[in-house]
Amino acid sequence: MGKYIEGSGIDQAWVEAGLYSPTTVTNILNGKQMYRSLEAHTATLITLYSLYFQSFLKAEPVIRAQLHESSIGLREAYKRDIDTRPQQDKTLCDAVEKAVMMFETGDMATKMEEFEGRRSKIQHFILNYMKQFETILHFIRGTRQRDLQLHLEST
Repeated sequence: MGKYIEGSGIDQAWVEAGLYSPTTVTNILNGKQMYRSLEAHTATLITLYSLYFQSFLKAEPVIRAQLHESSIGLREAYKRDIDTRPQQDKTLCDAVEKAVMMFETGDMATKMEEFEGRRSKIQHFILNYMKQFETILHFIRGTRQRDLQLHLEST
């Protein structure tokens, strides 16, 4: 991972953001500090996913509106469910079911695939980086949990 991102700007972003010193970043890129490396790449992955999803929602205003409506519905259902807890109201469950159905209709997945198809070279690099680190996380999880299937799938 270190060699893949070296010079891409991700390593410099860690320094500029004040997360790590230049010496620490060099050690991370050379694979000398595993836990700091996992921490740095995880923070970067979360940030990149957030930015990726924001850019997707800018490109798809209809889906953005659906997600906004769904989140408002969930918030209101949660408030009603908390207020009526002794009566075992199913308002929250119904709202969650509605939100899940929105994702299962396939419209969201289709739009995401179309969005990914229009990516630039830098977006391609970033998505490859994200997938590589996710594979490393799956490998580590498979190893720690002694899950041979997950371990083999990640390799």
